Amino acid sequence: MLATLESRNLVVRDKTERWSLGVEALLIGNAAAAQLNITALIQPYLDSLRDRTQETAQFRLLSGRQTYCIAKAETHHAVRVHTVIGRPRPLHIGSSKAILAFADRELFDSVVASGMESFTEQTLTPEELRKQLDEIRARGYSISRGEAVPGALALGAPIFDAGGAVVGCLSLLGPEARLGARVDEVAPMLVETAREVSDFIGFQRS
Repeated sequence: MLATLESRNLVVRDKTERWSLGVEALLIGNAAAAQLNITALIQPYLDSLRDRTQETAQFRLLSGRQTYCIAKAETHHAVRVHTVIGRPRPLHIGSSKAILAFADRELFDSVVASGMESFTEQTLTPEELRKQLDEIRARGYSISRGEAVPGALALGAPIFDAGGAVVGCLSLLGPEARLGARVDEVAPMLVETAREVSDFIGFQRS
């Protein structure tokens, strides 16, 4: 029975042959995610990404037209962009655009129909968002400059589940004054780590 659950990514085995719940089990629904410790599974990836880039790394989980930060690794820099565990963000701003770019068109239409609240002068219009989503799909990651918080920069890369659906994203956050000049350096690390997490969940690449 455990072997069957393991094949579906509902449970995982560590190097000591101990069993624990897998990521797929934790992504079944909000109630499950609230009760089970997904942080323990994702945290090593975030810690590694933070250490390699020296910027805050977070994992955002998709739920409806919002995403929720459910795990993070804070930068050691004194000047940082703060993110709060459990705080929702709409899909049209920040690193969440990396999710929207790879989601079904119906989700984009729903986001636009919802009104797309403006947070700063840099928050995108529907047409600007549509254009950026095309760029994100081509590039593989999103860039957000001050769309949610003035002076902040966020990069996002999508996370896919075993069925190929986008379920969340990994992101890097920092002041644009520091991170802006390093986008080309750190973005490949972000994309690589997001692919590792997707593979861990069970995503099958063609």
